[in-house]
Amino acid sequence: MLGPDEGEVLAIKFLGSRIRWTPEGIECVGDPKQVKSLLERIHLEEARIVETQGIKHLRDEVAEELQGEAATDHRSLVALMNYISQDRPDIDYAAKELSQTMSRPRSGEEVG
Repeated sequence: MLGPDEGEVLAIKFLGSRIRWTPEGIECVGDPKQVKSLLERIHLEEARIVETQGIKHLRDEVAEELQGEAATDHRSLVALMNYISQDRPDIDYAAKELSQTMSRPRSGEEVG
């Protein structure tokens, strides 16, 4: 069991996430392998962090719908972003916006 008392552990791993008991409270850190995988798949391994406001773009209904492997890859990357965003509030907005494209992904909406 997680906790500070005798017989309890101060840290555990659960579904790839690291959960630690600290004097300030419980700390949860997401699985770094998943983040690395996402960054590699969208070719952003060397990217630096910038703070920007979320900009809502109108969906281009004329854009061509992605087919086959391109649509599957898009959905896979969005699902991975959703999983990671549980522990990463910095990408939560982007994951939410991209999730709205999963049913009918179109060109220009691709991740990466």
